Amino acid sequence: MKAILSIVNYNTKSLTINCLKSIIEKKWKNNFEIWLVDNASIDGSREVIKKTFPQINLIENKANFGFGKAHNQVFSKTEGEYFFVINSDCEIKDGVLDEMIKFMEENPSCGISSSKLLSFDGKLQPNSGDLPLGRALLNWLFNLEVLGIGKPSFHINDPKYYEKVHEVGWVSGSFMVIKKKVLRSVGKFSEDYFMYFEDVEYCFRVKRAG
Repeated sequence: MKAILSIVNYNTKSLTINCLKSIIEKKWKNNFEIWLVDNASIDGSREVIKKTFPQINLIENKANFGFGKAHNQVFSKTEGEYFFVINSDCEIKDGVLDEMIKFMEENPSCGISSSKLLSFDGKLQPNSGDLPLGRALLNWLFNLEVLGIGKPSFHINDPKYYEKVHEVGWVSGSFMVIKKKVLRSVGKFSEDYFMYFEDVEYCFRVKRAG
C-alpha cells in the first residue's frame, strides 16, 4: 500500500528533523513516500534537510504560503491511496502509520481519521471534537464542558473521548489521514485559511458530502 506523508516546515528545523527521523528510522509494512514543503524558512532548514534526508521529496517555496496551500501542493503532485497530513512537531511512534492504514482499510465508510495525540511530556493533546455548530459552539465558547454542564463541544478535552473508536465532527490537521477517493471527490484544503481552522472546514465539507 502506497501512502503519501505531507509535512510543512516553516523555521522549525530541529522539530522537523526529529519528525523525519521518527519516520525514516523505523521499518514499515506499507510504502510511505515523504514530501516536505518548506515555506521559505530562514533558519537553515532547507539546507540541512536536503543534506541529511536526500530520500525525501522537497518543495521549496519562495514565500510562506501557509498550511493549507502548502499541503495542497503535495496533493496536486502525488498519487497514493492515503494522504497523511503531519505537523512538523510530531514524533511518530512505532507502528502508528501502519495501524492507521489498517484502520482505514477495515472501515471503508471512514474518509478521514486521526489518533489520540500526546505532548512530549505525555499529557493529552486534544485534537478533535464536534463541528462548531449550534450547541457545540455555545458550549465551547462559554466553557460549559469544563464545568461539566454542556456536551457536545467544538474542542473536547475529556480524556475518555480519545480512548475508543467513534465518529467525530472534525480531527486536527496536526495528524490527519485522508483517503484518496475523499480528496478526489471533495477537493483540497481551502486556501482562504492561511493557518488554523482549515482542517475543521475540510472535515465539514467531507461530512456534508456523506
